[in-house]
Amino acid sequence: MERPQPSMSEYDYQYGKFAVRVREIQCKSALTPTCGFLGLSYTHTLNPYNGCLFGNGGCGIYCYAQKVYPAISKHPGEGWGSWVDVKVNAAEVLRSDLGKARRKGEVIIYMSSITDPFQPLESRYGISKACLLEMDRQPPDALVLQTRSPSVIEVFGLLKRISNKGTNLSLNITIETDDEEMRKRLMPVNPGIQSRLELCRSARSQGIFTQVTVSPMLPSNPKRFAELLDAVADRVIVDTFFLGDGSKGSRSVHLPVYEMLNEMGEGRLFEPIAHQELLETFRQVLGEERVLLSRYGFNTLD
Repeated sequence: MERPQPSMSEYDYQYGKFAVRVREIQCKSALTPTCGFLGLSYTHTLNPYNGCLFGNGGCGIYCYAQKVYPAISKHPGEGWGSWVDVKVNAAEVLRSDLGKARRKGEVIIYMSSITDPFQPLESRYGISKACLLEMDRQPPDALVLQTRSPSVIEVFGLLKRISNKGTNLSLNITIETDDEEMRKRLMPVNPGIQSRLELCRSARSQGIFTQVTVSPMLPSNPKRFAELLDAVADRVIVDTFFLGDGSKGSRSVHLPVYEMLNEMGEGRLFEPIAHQELLETFRQVLGEERVLLSRYGFNTLD
């Protein structure tokens, strides 16, 4: 994975009560060859940003990237969510990268693996949209777009165009729980659950293949959660702290979510079979073929 290049400019961006250091940088590459968790199916990942505004007061409580990224970051000691690098030339570089990758074979892209491509800064910079425009010009064989942000609705037309050109396209929306009070307690800055459910409903109604990623699964009412997702998702992928962080949970137990959930009496969610009840309930309600698990689920593209 590439190191951030020197900043073009830096400034503080106020996101809620958090001040975030934003650096505009030039990247040398846009596509990164995959390995590990995503290596079963994808050829490349695409991260228009390094770091994520949702980190502070949001999904940063469990995001595995903060346990991987510091080793290659030029921002040691800066907390996850307190900085974002904006790859201002990502779309331009992607144009060249796509051509090179296409000449070597299939191009199957996961967007994004260590950031949310539609985090709030996207409304200012439009880097992710610009990258999608490049993919509209040079369609990959497959594209999975992963986000939790309702602002992705602004590119639905673009996603449909890419799909209509033969790209196997999926929109993945993260919804970790059906419990809005739980969401507010653990991740107050993240988009509300209802807004994400409505996003899924809208995408599906427009013919965009829509997957909900319950990743990682947080405390929920399994039956109610299943019924909510049955109405809005083509498919659901369940993941857990043990299965999903790439180290059998050893990264997750050093993140804030571990202490938070244990204080709530929910330490069972870190166990190897934590998913059993939720998975069985989901499959009873949605059907076996619509509910997948962890790494295999994320790497299933048909």
